[in-house]
Amino acid sequence: MGPGIRQHIKALGFGTISSLGDSKNTVRAAALSALNAWVDQTGLKYWLEGEDLSEELKKENPFLRQELLGWLTEKLPSLRTVPSDLALCLPYLYTCLEDRNGEVRCKAQSSLPAFMMHLGYERMVKVAANLKPSSKDSVLSVLDKVRATIPAKPCKTATTKGNSVSTSSHPPEEGPPVDTKKAKGAGVKSKVIIAYPHTF
Repeated sequence: MGPGIRQHIKALGFGTISSLGDSKNTVRAAALSALNAWVDQTGLKYWLEGEDLSEELKKENPFLRQELLGWLTEKLPSLRTVPSDLALCLPYLYTCLEDRNGEVRCKAQSSLPAFMMHLGYERMVKVAANLKPSSKDSVLSVLDKVRATIPAKPCKTATTKGNSVSTSSHPPEEGPPVDTKKAKGAGVKSKVIIAYPHTF
């Protein structure tokens, strides 16, 4: 793997996401591990471009929806910006809020703050306004509650460059004694030290 693997995301990478819909726990766990390995090499933004992600969420597979929404809930807060195509997932995200599967509903509701931190409350409400009247009111009610729980976007780590100043708690070492005769010749004032005999 390496950065060059990005060109294979559409052809191969989304096949890994599709495997999240397998009925076997071991297969889903392996698919999730492989997906994270892909993202470690490519970055997440490339997976959010276009309609591919929304098409996966559109599939009425409870295992796929649970795993994918849980994965997005974990990954989205780490990004400062996302492609606008992420909004294509909203109609299917709202469908998941009313899914017959309780785990899907739970995952969908848990993912709302992560979506809202990037897409904004107003934009999500605008999309919800196009829902059927029977769904619109309940979704808008949930969005109002989530509005107060939006996580803050990560900030850039500020680094400053400057000359480092070395400090030490130890006093500077004294140099060798000065020869007073040579010091006088060099124009340096000498300091006469008188030694007194010790008394016992």
